[in-house]
Amino acid sequence: MKSMYLASIAFVAGLFGAQSVMADTTVYPSAEHPSFLVDHPSNWTLEPGEEVGDYMTLTGPTGVVVQFRTIPGSESAIDDALEDTRAYLESTFTDVVLGDSETTKHRGLDLFMVSGAGLDDEGAAVGFTIAFLALKDGHIAELWFAVTDGDDEGAAAAEQVLNSFRAP
Repeated sequence: MKSMYLASIAFVAGLFGAQSVMADTTVYPSAEHPSFLVDHPSNWTLEPGEEVGDYMTLTGPTGVVVQFRTIPGSESAIDDALEDTRAYLESTFTDVVLGDSETTKHRGLDLFMVSGAGLDDEGAAVGFTIAFLALKDGHIAELWFAVTDGDDEGAAAAEQVLNSFRAP
């Protein structure tokens, strides 16, 4: 578990660093009213949210999951979203450990991140990162990923998806 947590921390250190080249682009919430865009491999499955504010989910062939949405642009919204995410993680995984938060910039946007790890219902270690970015349109983008320990291919692809994040 500790190694998965440390791997997740190392993953965060590399997040949002390099520009990536991926096959498909997804615009959230829609092409008509874009808040942000991410690129992803064409063999990933996209499950759209039913309405604005719902998560869109990208799932890679290895099982790695990247989810994203927008929330209202306020500090309390981030606190509420973090608590909702923490509750979800604790109801889905056991032995959940979240690290310290980190703030930085990504392409000129304020970025707030937290990483952690837990065990899934089969006892496999899973790492996750939750990121919030203040958008130019007044909303906050919430992105998070979960990857099973040992899924280096999925982790690398998720890193590329997150690195591709951009606001129009």
